[in-house]
Amino acid sequence: MLANIRIAILAAVAAASAQAASVAAGAPLCGDTCQASQEAQVVEAGSDSASFMQFKSRGQRQASAGQICQQGASVQCPGSSDMCEGNQCCPGIGASNNGTFPCPSADPTWNQCESSYTDSCLVETPGPYEFIPDGPCSGPGTLCESPGWVYCQDAECSEPTVVDGVLVAKCLCWAPKNTNTSILPDGENAGASCVINKQRTGAPLPAGGKAMCDAIKEGSLISTWGPNGWKPPLVTSKCQAGTPFAWCWGAPCKREAGDIVCDCPMVSVNSDATQYLSLSSKACAEEADPCTMTHNGDPAGSATKLHEHMAQCSANPDPCVPTP
Repeated sequence: MLANIRIAILAAVAAASAQAASVAAGAPLCGDTCQASQEAQVVEAGSDSASFMQFKSRGQRQASAGQICQQGASVQCPGSSDMCEGNQCCPGIGASNNGTFPCPSADPTWNQCESSYTDSCLVETPGPYEFIPDGPCSGPGTLCESPGWVYCQDAECSEPTVVDGVLVAKCLCWAPKNTNTSILPDGENAGASCVINKQRTGAPLPAGGKAMCDAIKEGSLISTWGPNGWKPPLVTSKCQAGTPFAWCWGAPCKREAGDIVCDCPMVSVNSDATQYLSLSSKACAEEADPCTMTHNGDPAGSATKLHEHMAQCSANPDPCVPTP
């Protein structure tokens, strides 16, 4: 089955590679053709660059009160209605023998209060998940026939944030309507859902395979991948081994203010293999070094080697901007 899936993927991307090659050469997607392609994608995605700026301005998902906070945040002092920020003292309570004690959002090394009692709301920010080739979460893909699947390969992503104990990037994705065929993780040992389930503190996500496909049929928004959903211009950026990336394949998504936003776990591969990121040509044109930004990708050494079928991010990656 996996061999057939890989053949299907490569056949589909091969059909798109001629178009991608013309992008790399700075040719035919310019003018009306390029504008039509971009406008069609905006209509189908139901989002545009303006909505993404609004999405980014909405900020990171906040933690529930009393659970976690960032250092220096304004929080309520335990046992009282007083508020504090960072390196300040809270009024004494029974647990502190009525002596003042550090604010929950204070620097852990600071204490100029009366009591040594602490009730910190700070948590250590987790790092990217370390992906080991042929190890956990490295399983294959399988086909799913259902409308409503989500496409993130050209996603714009926010800076990483922590959600349910997992370092994720919130990526602005979209739902193709030109095909019901997509490829999703096959079982509980594959993809982003596996990575999240191994780290999260909440209820587990649907495992891949039939469970994930059924969830999509029932209306869940989940990022998968489908060759018929390919939407050029899409380029790849060659980065150093171990470069962190947002792995969206199998990630959970939801609608936020009309957009589809997916929580894609941050991953780095424990390998010497080159890491490739996928991004829109627009992002490539605007970023000095895409490898230092947050983008979607697949673990280095992926058997499908999709980067071989994409144009490379170059000095003039946008086919709608003429070469000086």
